Amino acid sequence: MFSGRHTWCFVVLSLLLLAACIIATLGQETVFYFLNHQVGRLLPGTLWKNLTVLGDTLVALAILGPFVLRYPKLSGSALLTIILVSVSVHLFKNYFHFLRPAAVLPLNTFHVLGPIYQKGSFPSGHAATIFALAMIMTQNTSKKWIKLLLIIVAFVVALSRVMVGAHWPLDIIVGAAIGISAAAFGLAIGRHLQNQYLERYFPLALSPTILALFFYATPYDLRLETCTLGVLLLFCSIRPFMALANDAQAQWALFHRGPRP
Repeated sequence: MFSGRHTWCFVVLSLLLLAACIIATLGQETVFYFLNHQVGRLLPGTLWKNLTVLGDTLVALAILGPFVLRYPKLSGSALLTIILVSVSVHLFKNYFHFLRPAAVLPLNTFHVLGPIYQKGSFPSGHAATIFALAMIMTQNTSKKWIKLLLIIVAFVVALSRVMVGAHWPLDIIVGAAIGISAAAFGLAIGRHLQNQYLERYFPLALSPTILALFFYATPYDLRLETCTLGVLLLFCSIRPFMALANDAQAQWALFHRGPRP
C-alpha cells in the first residue's frame, strides 16, 4: 500500500515513538518544564509565537494553497488528508478530556505566551496540522535536504506548543503521529482519486484562505506577520492561479456550450 516515497513517514514515526518512551521514563511534567524553561529560552518569545501560528488551520491551508495550485495532481491526497486530520483530532479531543498545563500546574512555574487554555489538551491539533502539511509538501521534491528541512520546521512548530505553554509533550507527539499517518493514507489513497474537476477547482477553492490572512486576528496578536505571509503567498500564487483559472473557465464554457450538432 505504501511506496518508498513514504519512508520519511516511517522514520519520523519511529523517532516520535522513541520520544514517547523518553517521556514515559522521565515523566510528563519533568519533560514539560525542561522544554518550556530550558529549550524555550533558546529563541525569543515572539519567534515562538510566530512559529506556533504556522500550525493554525487557516494559516496551514493558506500555505497549502499555492502548493496545490502548482501541483494540482495532489489535490485528492491533500483533501483526503485534511478530512482525516480534522476528524481524527476532534474525535480524540472529544474522547480524551485531558487538561492543559495551565489547568494543572501553577501559572507562575512556567512560561505562557498568548491565551491561557485549560481544556482540550490531547492531542495537539497544531502538531497534527503542521506535520500533515509537511508530509504533503515533501511529495513533489526528490531533494533530501528539502524534505529534511520541511520535517525540521514541522518539528519546531509542534514543539512551540510546549514553549507557549499550551500543550504537554505527549500531546504534540500524538498530534504529529496523527498528521503523519493521515498524510500517509491520504497520499496512498488520494492517487486513486485523481479527477480533472477536483484538480481544477480544489486549488481554486483554497485560494480565499490566503486573502483571509489579511483579516485574521490570531490568538497571539500577529496581524502584521500574517499580513506579510499573505503577501508572500499571493505573490507565489498569481501565475499558477491564473493558469488554473483560465483552464477552469475554458472547461466551464465548453460544458455550457455542449457538443456541436
